[in-house]
Amino acid sequence: MKGKCLKGICLAGLGIFVWFSMLSCSTGDVQESREKERQERPSGSSARKVFEAPDRGLDRGRTQGEGDTVEGRLVSLELDPSRPVTGDTLRAVVNVEGANVDEKAVHIRWNVNGKDLETTGIVLEHRLRYGDSVTATAELISFDGRPQVLSTSVLVGNAPPTIGLLQETVNGGEYVAVIQMEDPEQDEVVLKLVEAPEGMVLDEAAKTLRWRPSSDQIGGTFQVVLEGKDSLSNVCRFDFDVTVTGSGKNELFAGSERQ
Repeated sequence: MKGKCLKGICLAGLGIFVWFSMLSCSTGDVQESREKERQERPSGSSARKVFEAPDRGLDRGRTQGEGDTVEGRLVSLELDPSRPVTGDTLRAVVNVEGANVDEKAVHIRWNVNGKDLETTGIVLEHRLRYGDSVTATAELISFDGRPQVLSTSVLVGNAPPTIGLLQETVNGGEYVAVIQMEDPEQDEVVLKLVEAPEGMVLDEAAKTLRWRPSSDQIGGTFQVVLEGKDSLSNVCRFDFDVTVTGSGKNELFAGSERQ
């Protein structure tokens, strides 16, 4: 009886030993498989697939031609002058960022009064007139091929008139100055003598100044100020000096002009 019990215990112990051995082998295989998988798997960012942009052939620092793509950012677009008037030359001022991009890489398109112009470039090759509506559009093609676009618009204002001296003469002691006036919009200009020596008069119809200085004015220098105003109340001032020299018959000459 004792022999049978002993035999049963031995068989049970052998079974448990075999079961633990099989379990140990299975666990080792799983750990070995997991370790192998871990070693073969890329870690961190290297596990992500990286797509590199193709080489566009752009050298740092060189000027890009139209159609090139660059890595940069279009920051701002402004117009110079910011408040243009008739006759001004308008220029686009572009601000860009990037290691290999400058303003020459930006394509500028112009639109005047709703009509696209065929000519492009930084400078608008179009004579501005009062009332014109001008839009500049800047386009920069990014490195990834996507366009960056900025636009700005401005209205052209009325330009003030200009005043100058066309001719000065002295004859028999009388000073005569012919005034030249121009208005970019061909407006009528009202001329006014703001400051002058005593005795000087303005003939507005003839656009002339006349003055016969007195004897006590000999040797003096006198300031003359003219003012011109157009139909929109744009004002222009012009000033200059007249010096009286000589004795007996007065001799006069115009001094340095200032505007």
